[in-house]
Parts: sequence; C-alpha cells; structure tokens
Amino acid sequence: MDVPRQEGFRGPLKPGVIIFICVAVAVLAVYWPCVHFPFVGYDDDPYIILNPLLGRFDLHSFLSIWRTGGCSEENLYIPLTYTTYFLETAVFGKTPLPIHLDNLLLHAANSILVLALARRLRMSWLGAIAVSLTFASHPLQVEPVAWCMGRKDLLAAFFGLSAILAYADFNSAAKGEARLPRNEGVESGWLRLTFVVVLGIAAMLSKPVMIVLPFILLAYELCFSDAKASGKSNSILSSDWLRARCRGLSAILALFISAVLVVGVNLFGSFRAAVDAPAAKLVSGAVFAVSEWIKRFFMVGVMEHRYLWPSDSMLFSFAPWLIIVGCAVLAFFMWRFSKYDKRVAFGGLFFIIAFLPSIAHIRYADQFIMADRYSYFPLAGLFLAVGVFVESLPRVGRRCSIALCICVFPFMLHFNRVALNSWSDSLAFWSLETRTKREDPESAYFAGLARQERGDYAGALRLYERCLKLEPSHVRARFATGSIHFREKRYRAALKSYGKALEFDSPYKADLLSNVAQTHVKLRDVDAAIVFFRKSLDIKNVPENRVWLARLLLFKGRTDDAEKESSSALRDGAVLTKDLMSAFPELKKISK
Repeated sequence: MDVPRQEGFRGPLKPGVIIFICVAVAVLAVYWPCVHFPFVGYDDDPYIILNPLLGRFDLHSFLSIWRTGGCSEENLYIPLTYTTYFLETAVFGKTPLPIHLDNLLLHAANSILVLALARRLRMSWLGAIAVSLTFASHPLQVEPVAWCMGRKDLLAAFFGLSAILAYADFNSAAKGEARLPRNEGVESGWLRLTFVVVLGIAAMLSKPVMIVLPFILLAYELCFSDAKASGKSNSILSSDWLRARCRGLSAILALFISAVLVVGVNLFGSFRAAVDAPAAKLVSGAVFAVSEWIKRFFMVGVMEHRYLWPSDSMLFSFAPWLIIVGCAVLAFFMWRFSKYDKRVAFGGLFFIIAFLPSIAHIRYADQFIMADRYSYFPLAGLFLAVGVFVESLPRVGRRCSIALCICVFPFMLHFNRVALNSWSDSLAFWSLETRTKREDPESAYFAGLARQERGDYAGALRLYERCLKLEPSHVRARFATGSIHFREKRYRAALKSYGKALEFDSPYKADLLSNVAQTHVKLRDVDAAIVFFRKSLDIKNVPENRVWLARLLLFKGRTDDAEKESSSALRDGAVLTKDLMSAFPELKKISK
C-alpha cells in the first residue's frame, strides 16, 4: 500500500547534511580560541581602529568606503570587505570579538564549500571530508582566520568558491537540458550564469586577486564541458551542447571584463609595483616566492615564520629553481599515474592560476614567507587535486596514503595551534616574529612596541636597539627610544635619541620637535623649549602645543606674544590653563 506524501514533512536530515554540519562544527572547535583574541598591531590599528569611516551608521562614510576602497591608507580597492567591517563596527563598536567570530564562520563556510566542490568532482564522502578538513586545519590557513584584517581573503574565497560551484551546477544542468523543456532549460541556465557573474564580481570587490576567477572557470569549462558522468571524452557536438557552451563562455567573458575593470581601479595601488617591476625582478622574485612557499607547505613546523623549528633542513636546501622543477615533475607523474584524470588537471590548474597573483606581488617578495594568507584560496585547488589522485590509486596505495594522513594530521593540528597562539596578542605575534626573522628590523620594532605597551620598558629598549642596529635610519624606533627615556626621566638620553631621529626626514618631524620641546621644559631650558615649540607649530598646528608656548612666553615676561598665542589657541579649540586665564582675563569672552 502506498503511503501518501505529506507536504509539510521532509523526514530526518540526510546523511550528507549531517556530514556538512559535523565538518563545520569541527572547524569551529579547532579555531574557537581566536574568537577571544584582541586586535593585533599588524594593520588592525590603521585600517579598523583608527579608520574614521568605521564605527557608526553614516551614509557619507558608507559612500566613502565605496569611493576610496575602504580608507585613505588602503592601497587595494576592496569596498565589499570594508562594508562588512562598517556593519560590524556600527552595530557592536570597534571591538574584535564580532570580527573574529565572523572570520571563523566564513572559514567554516569555505570548508563546507570545498567539501561540496570535492563531491561535485565525484570524490567519495571520506575523501571529500579529508580534503575539507586538511584545507581548514593546515597551519598556513591560520593567518586569515585569526587576523581581523584577514577578512578579505576569507570573503573573496567564499564568493570565489561559490561562483565555481554555481558554474559547476550550470555545467551539470546543461548536460541534461535535452531532457528538459527547451525554454525552461534556457531560462534556468541564464539564471545560474547570472548568479555566477554576481558572485564573481563580489569576490573581486572583496580582494582583487580574484581577477583570476574567469580563468579558473575557463579551466573547468575545458576540463568538463565535454565529459560524461564517467569522465570519458564525448565528441558529440549537438546544438544543445554548443548553445550551453556559448552561454557559459559568455559568463566567463563578462567576468573577464569585470576583472579588467578591477585591475584598472587598483592600478595605482599595489598592482602598480608589479606593473613597474623589471622583467628580471619579476622572474627572480617569482622563483624565490614559489620555492619558499613550497618549503613552508611541505615542512609543516619546519618553517621560517610562525613556527618554532629552523628552516635550514637539508631536505630543502636546494636551489629555488630545483625545488620548483622537482615539484613540477612530481605533479606531472601524479597526473600521468591517475591516467590523465581531468579532475586532477582541474585541481592543478585551479591552484596554479589562483596562485599567480601572489607570485606577482613582487613588492613584498622579500617578505613573502610571512604572507600565509596569499595561499588561502589556491590551497583549495591543490588539496582537491591531491584528494582525487589518492582516490585513483590502487587499493594498497590508497590505504598507505590514508595511513600517512592519519599519522601526519595530529602534527598538523599541533602546529595549527602553535600558529594560532602566535596571534593571541601583539606581544605573542611579534615575539615569535623576532625569533624566526632575526634580520627584520620591523619585527624588532613592533615587538618592542608591544613590550612597551605592557610596561616592560627594559625589554622594549633592547628590541629598539636591535632594530636600530639592523636599520640605523629607523625613525620610529629612535622616537620610541626617546619616549621611554623621557618616561624614565633620563632627559639627556631622550634628547640624544630625538636628535638622531631628526637627522632623517620623516612624517613624524612635528611630533619629534614637540617632544624635544617638552624635554627641554623638564630640563628648565625655557629658551630652547620655545624655539622647538615654534618649529613644531610651523609644521603642524597642535592647539595644546600652542598653550605650552604661551605659558613659556608668559614665564619669560613676553606678555604680548603670550597673549597672541593664547588667543590663537582658544580659536583652535584649546582650553587655557589657570595661569594664562589669570594673566589675560579678557580672553574669557573668547573662551565663552
């Protein structure tokens, strides 16, 4: 007897849905500690905390984000990323918890999308779960998740992976259009492709490296547009197939035009460095970047950045080009051993194409090893290719690969936690940075700044001295050194540090001159203090400094000059001290 179907009841969750939920929960559990992390002094301050466009609902601020790309200091046009910050800070204020939580949710969503894409490539559930969890937990993936400013990579990957899945759905539906009513198939296809284009544009507006997305979709088109479910080639070129392919290529063309526009908008930002770089530097920088990344990927924990072991292992002490050639040969044999499986080819092309913008980022080539976020999206393609290859192995090879993964996975989780802990606060981040990048003056400076904020002035001074030994012209380190000497009442030492900083041209000159003047006040050298306050005010009008100047002029008996400076300070919004108000009672009217 047939039981009539109840429209309002769908039964228990399907096994697939339960697996998706379990993967998401596992990812959330691994990265949950980062939710409680504070902002880190690594771009969070200028781009979020001090960003005047964030923190309130304001139409002008919202429009400014889409006009400038985020803020005046930002060199990328990523308005969609800053729009998410705009909404979060407007609702919750400039606090890190909601930003970290949303980053974590985005990472969990991306892991689910990788799982769905693996299933779309006809991987088994076990293989797809392994690919998804490896993508989620590899230590190189920690940076964009644990860092508030890593949002752009997570958001771009979310829209990029969604676009690839949407295009895969269109491609799959196009193969079955012959069994659908003609108009219904055409309308469904155009709707899917419109969704693909919208997601692709959103990915590019989240981070411009996603200009590679149309090329990834083209690779999918070339690999699977003429394939049956079995994966074998089908040379039948029916009118339905040609029509579907033309529509697919039209969507790719629309995304390519969008990518050209995105490059044009960003041309005066970070892309300019790659455009202006000489060809020799592009090639050498690319070889260096790729070889360093290969070391970091394979030697989990034996890396130069964020991990505790040295990287001078004999295993990867070869020339950079030799490392690249070796990996290319290995990739070819993997493809050959998988009997030229198109899924392996797509995963490899996905990884190579997505990784190209990172290689072109020559301006940061000498710091490439610190940019784990560059490989966040490309790793999805790499793990998909490896996962398909493992499943194509004979039973013995497949079991050996599974056993190897089971042995390596605990170590990967351990170093994931090591990397995660390095983002727990600014001091932990920069302390590990100084241990692993001993020749980097910036790391020493920021580590000193973190110690100074903790009140460890002796430790901060040691790090500033290390920074200055590596880079004597580092003005901020000399400035900070003088500030510590001033706080510790070593005024002569403070003057010496400020004086050396003033020997170099910098945007901090007005503040340096003001601090020199304050130090002379402490040394009771009033004439020198007046001179330096005037020099500081000539560069930047700070009302509080003008009040100080007025007080010193009054002390020297130069009443007219003191009254003039007091009046100017009042007009600029400063509050006069009692001695100035007593000396110039007529200024009370101006203050009111």
